[in-house]
Amino acid sequence: MPWNEKRFNQFKGWVSDMSPSSIPDGYFSKFQNINMENPTYLETRKGCNLVCTCTASSDVHGIFFDANLETPRLYTVSDGKLWYRELNDSTFTAVDGNLTDGYDVSFVKFYNNIYMVSEKDPIMRYHGTKITTVAEGLYTPPTGKFIYEWNERLFTGNGRYFYYSDVGSGDGWSSYIVMPSNIITSMVINEYPVIFCEDGIYQLEYDPVFTFAYRAVKRGIRPVSAGAVVVSDTGVAVVTKDGLYTFDDNGVVSKTKELHDNFFQKASGMGMDTVSGFHKNGIYYFSMPYDGHKNNCMFVYDSQFERFGLYTGTFAECVKFTVDEESNHYYGMDNSGNLYRLFISFNDDGSAIEFDVMIPLDMDSSIRYKEFWSIYSAVELTGNDSLLFEYGPGNTRVTSSASLASSNRWGTGKWGTMTWGDEPHVIMDYPVASGYSTGELIIVRAYSNNADTPTKIHSFSVEWRPKTGRLTGNNY
Repeated sequence: MPWNEKRFNQFKGWVSDMSPSSIPDGYFSKFQNINMENPTYLETRKGCNLVCTCTASSDVHGIFFDANLETPRLYTVSDGKLWYRELNDSTFTAVDGNLTDGYDVSFVKFYNNIYMVSEKDPIMRYHGTKITTVAEGLYTPPTGKFIYEWNERLFTGNGRYFYYSDVGSGDGWSSYIVMPSNIITSMVINEYPVIFCEDGIYQLEYDPVFTFAYRAVKRGIRPVSAGAVVVSDTGVAVVTKDGLYTFDDNGVVSKTKELHDNFFQKASGMGMDTVSGFHKNGIYYFSMPYDGHKNNCMFVYDSQFERFGLYTGTFAECVKFTVDEESNHYYGMDNSGNLYRLFISFNDDGSAIEFDVMIPLDMDSSIRYKEFWSIYSAVELTGNDSLLFEYGPGNTRVTSSASLASSNRWGTGKWGTMTWGDEPHVIMDYPVASGYSTGELIIVRAYSNNADTPTKIHSFSVEWRPKTGRLTGNNY
């Protein structure tokens, strides 16, 4: 019976809701901890380095980067306090003044003041010394879930009330609009404020007498949190309990329907009010709870190549994100008050990052049992790295790994049972003769034994032939 080869040289991303026999070429049952910025190879993602730890130890409820200072500062909210860290400092310093602990705080810089608001605390101002509540005047300053500037006004909202300040002032709040349902968040998109409510999306517009009105953009799209809406140069991505949606000038599109329904159903069961995201180089990142009641995974969507992936580890545990003035440094902060600089190295604060891809063993054949002869992989490594294969059913998987130290990666030198090819790409030929049933999976995993070294897989293939029956002695 002839041998067949299945080659994987396109990496189209993760699919979690299809049976193994239905997954199309280039997609994988697992696509985890992979740098998705290049479509032609798989690489360990760049991780994060611990910068410092806030003195506070309770949950983090806000983060803001102020670049318009002689020495830029990063602010955070924890333990009912506003803390700041000047660039390159190793510690945070508490600001005079109290906030109500347990509520997310939003920030905006407006006329040299930092304005803050939460669902509990009304509009507050910080000008380098202490936090003060803005003067009430004729109207009580509002509470809010967000705050931003547009056309010389500040905007915030809470409940069904969408507030806007007097022109040129962050202290005078005399006007508001009542929305059709409770407001989740709002921001400027394509030059106009867009308001996300529980019953849909609305856009704010001027009417002829220079007051504000709104019009409906899309009904039925409800973000799970204020941080679940991320704006990029090309569009908007929104996490809902039903999955991920994007919208731009061409309309609203569901990106995960039938691909990751079960993932979002499970995540929504954990409670998704802590979902927080950001955007970098065409890729959206959303930290969310999945296997617990805290953010512990990061759902990734590559909008350029329409791919999905998943991150785990320290990176994924951050609950708030910000970026510096030139988008050179991305920061994340977890609920222990740890501040991380993201995309810096190939480890997570000292722990080496593995990446996995997982594929079914069906290999385009409906015959139940296969015999696998060999796996070939083209990899590119820079240090003392390893490649690992796992194959077979459930807990009886067979595992093989090999150290790829540079001294062992040349000519036809052998290490364990694998055979190496020439540099710069290492071609591995690993005999794996055995029979396995349709629907089982094979994992290809690359990982670094040294911190801060990239590991890449350019392609791999599996050679197999159909079998008509079980091999003697197999219990599956």
